[in-house]
Amino acid sequence: MKLKHITIPIQPFGTTVHVLIGPADKATRIADKIHPGIEPITPEHLGKHYGLPGGNSVIWLPHLTKSPGDISSLAHEVAHAAVHLFYTISHDLSPGTDEPFAYTIDYIIEQALSK
Repeated sequence: MKLKHITIPIQPFGTTVHVLIGPADKATRIADKIHPGIEPITPEHLGKHYGLPGGNSVIWLPHLTKSPGDISSLAHEVAHAAVHLFYTISHDLSPGTDEPFAYTIDYIIEQALSK
Protein backbone atom coordinates (compact mmCIF):
# COMPACT_ATOMS: atom_id res chain seq x y z
CA MET A 1 0.00 0.00 0.00
CA LYS A 2 1.24 3.46 -0.87
CA LEU A 3 1.58 6.27 1.61
CA LYS A 4 -0.32 9.50 1.04
CA HIS A 5 1.34 12.66 2.36
CA ILE A 6 -0.86 15.76 2.59
CA THR A 7 0.87 19.00 3.54
CA ILE A 8 -1.47 21.61 4.97
CA PRO A 9 -0.07 25.11 5.61
CA ILE A 10 -1.92 26.87 8.42
CA GLN A 11 -2.14 30.60 7.78
CA PRO A 12 -1.81 33.11 9.36
CA PHE A 13 0.19 31.14 11.94
CA GLY A 14 2.98 30.06 9.57
CA THR A 15 2.73 26.44 10.69
CA THR A 16 2.20 23.18 8.84
CA VAL A 17 0.23 20.03 9.51
CA HIS A 18 1.48 16.93 7.71
CA VAL A 19 -1.16 14.21 7.36
CA LEU A 20 0.32 10.79 6.58
CA ILE A 21 -2.10 8.06 5.51
CA GLY A 22 -0.93 4.50 5.02
CA PRO A 23 1.39 1.86 6.45
CA ALA A 24 3.07 2.71 9.76
CA ASP A 25 6.57 1.79 8.55
CA LYS A 26 6.36 4.08 5.52
CA ALA A 27 4.82 6.85 7.62
CA THR A 28 7.65 6.56 10.14
CA ARG A 29 10.24 7.08 7.38
CA ILE A 30 8.48 10.22 6.13
CA ALA A 31 7.86 11.54 9.66
CA ASP A 32 11.56 11.09 10.45
CA LYS A 33 12.44 13.21 7.40
CA ILE A 34 10.04 15.92 8.60
CA HIS A 35 11.44 15.81 12.14
CA PRO A 36 14.53 13.57 12.60
CA GLY A 37 14.35 11.33 15.65
CA ILE A 38 10.55 11.23 15.83
CA GLU A 39 9.12 8.30 17.80
CA PRO A 40 8.32 5.35 15.48
CA ILE A 41 4.70 4.94 14.43
CA THR A 42 3.30 1.54 15.36
CA PRO A 43 0.41 -0.18 13.58
CA GLU A 44 -1.58 -0.87 16.76
CA HIS A 45 -2.53 2.81 16.94
CA LEU A 46 -5.77 3.88 15.28
CA GLY A 47 -4.09 7.20 14.61
CA LYS A 48 -1.29 9.29 16.06
CA HIS A 49 -0.46 12.96 16.52
CA TYR A 50 3.05 14.33 16.97
CA GLY A 51 3.38 17.91 18.15
CA LEU A 52 6.55 19.42 16.69
CA PRO A 53 8.41 22.62 17.52
CA GLY A 54 6.84 25.87 16.41
CA GLY A 55 3.27 24.55 16.51
CA ASN A 56 3.79 22.20 13.56
CA SER A 57 2.30 18.71 13.60
CA VAL A 58 2.41 15.28 12.01
CA ILE A 59 -0.78 13.23 11.96
CA TRP A 60 -0.76 9.57 10.99
CA LEU A 61 -3.79 7.45 10.09
CA PRO A 62 -3.61 3.89 8.75
CA HIS A 63 -6.35 4.72 6.21
CA LEU A 64 -8.80 7.50 5.47
CA THR A 65 -12.10 6.86 3.73
CA LYS A 66 -15.35 8.77 3.98
CA SER A 67 -16.58 6.32 6.67
CA PRO A 68 -17.77 7.80 9.97
CA GLY A 69 -15.06 5.89 11.87
CA ASP A 70 -12.24 7.21 9.69
CA ILE A 71 -13.56 10.77 9.77
CA SER A 72 -13.91 10.65 13.55
CA SER A 73 -10.31 9.36 13.83
CA LEU A 74 -9.16 12.24 11.63
CA ALA A 75 -11.13 14.73 13.74
CA HIS A 76 -9.63 13.28 16.93
CA GLU A 77 -6.04 13.68 15.68
CA VAL A 78 -6.76 17.12 14.20
CA ALA A 79 -8.08 18.26 17.59
CA HIS A 80 -4.71 17.28 19.10
CA ALA A 81 -2.91 19.25 16.37
CA ALA A 82 -5.08 22.34 16.93
CA VAL A 83 -4.58 22.23 20.71
CA HIS A 84 -0.82 21.92 20.15
CA LEU A 85 -0.82 24.90 17.79
CA PHE A 86 -2.90 27.15 20.04
CA TYR A 87 -0.90 26.16 23.12
CA THR A 88 2.32 26.97 21.24
CA ILE A 89 1.11 30.46 20.28
CA SER A 90 -0.23 31.03 23.83
CA HIS A 91 -3.81 31.55 22.66
CA ASP A 92 -6.23 31.29 25.57
CA LEU A 93 -8.94 28.78 24.72
CA SER A 94 -12.14 29.68 26.45
CA PRO A 95 -15.72 30.50 25.50
CA GLY A 96 -15.56 33.67 23.47
CA THR A 97 -11.98 33.10 22.25
CA ASP A 98 -12.40 29.67 20.67
CA GLU A 99 -13.59 30.65 17.18
CA PRO A 100 -10.08 30.62 15.57
CA PHE A 101 -9.55 27.18 17.14
CA ALA A 102 -12.81 25.85 15.68
CA TYR A 103 -12.04 27.30 12.23
CA THR A 104 -8.56 25.74 12.33
CA ILE A 105 -10.04 22.29 13.02
CA ASP A 106 -12.58 22.80 10.23
CA TYR A 107 -9.87 23.89 7.78
CA ILE A 108 -7.50 20.99 8.49
CA ILE A 109 -10.26 18.39 8.20
CA GLU A 110 -11.58 19.94 4.98
CA GLN A 111 -8.09 20.02 3.45
CA ALA A 112 -7.31 16.43 4.45
CA LEU A 113 -10.59 15.10 3.04
CA SER A 114 -10.35 17.06 -0.21
CA LYS A 115 -6.86 15.90 -1.23
